[in-house]
Amino acid sequence: MSKKASTNAFYLTIYPRAGEDPFDVEIDAELAPDFPEEEIQYFQDVMRGLIAHLNVGLDMTHFIGCNMRMLGDLDDELGTVILEPSPELSEAIKKEAAEKIKSNILQFKKKLH
Repeated sequence: MSKKASTNAFYLTIYPRAGEDPFDVEIDAELAPDFPEEEIQYFQDVMRGLIAHLNVGLDMTHFIGCNMRMLGDLDDELGTVILEPSPELSEAIKKEAAEKIKSNILQFKKKLH
């Protein structure tokens, strides 16, 4: 992917490298002169948070990315799959819901004064 020339864009670039750190991260922005200062601060904080997350949770981020890739591959392989519960399960859920509603109703005896 390459940077697209766009106004009001923030960029996060990861450079793989050898050595002690697995990567370098660079943030950049292309903003119109009238871009609100509060939004600039907000997105800069988001970018700093992403960098901190990458530095602290690289293994977890890698794990999530691998899972997302495998889910995408599985989705491509299976196509559209519609999962429907068995009639027995549907009936059991309806019965449980009805019993729960009954158990949540409090009965009061009317007192006549």
